[in-house]
Amino acid sequence: GDGWETARNPKRPPVFKVNAEGMMELPGCDWCILQLGTPGTAAVLEVDTLHFKGNYPESCLVEGCYAPQAPFNPNNAQWVPLLRRTRLTANAIHKFDASSGLQTPPSPISHLRLTIFPDGGVSRVRLWGRPAPQLSKI
Repeated sequence: GDGWETARNPKRPPVFKVNAEGMMELPGCDWCILQLGTPGTAAVLEVDTLHFKGNYPESCLVEGCYAPQAPFNPNNAQWVPLLRRTRLTANAIHKFDASSGLQTPPSPISHLRLTIFPDGGVSRVRLWGRPAPQLSKI
């Protein structure tokens, strides 16, 4: 695929404010939810902005939840942070593990929510880990 690119937010102010952590404070953000092939635990996360040289997100936040039953309602999910809001750069592969900020919750996850600030393009999101043991049906 060609990735995911969002439109510029028309409510962007002409001058950006920066918070104490150096991240832009802007109205709005864009997000997407990805269902994992099978529930499991996260070990390595990759957020790829390759080929987005002028329209890349300033930063991203990644959360996970465990909701294997259909229908999935993201508003009722118990989202837990996997990667706190982290700065991204243009045209780069950003890899995160336990030593670089990836948090692994004790329970498995079935969905990821990628939030980008304020908008921009992401080529790929990859997650490596271990599948959760299957519970037997008795």
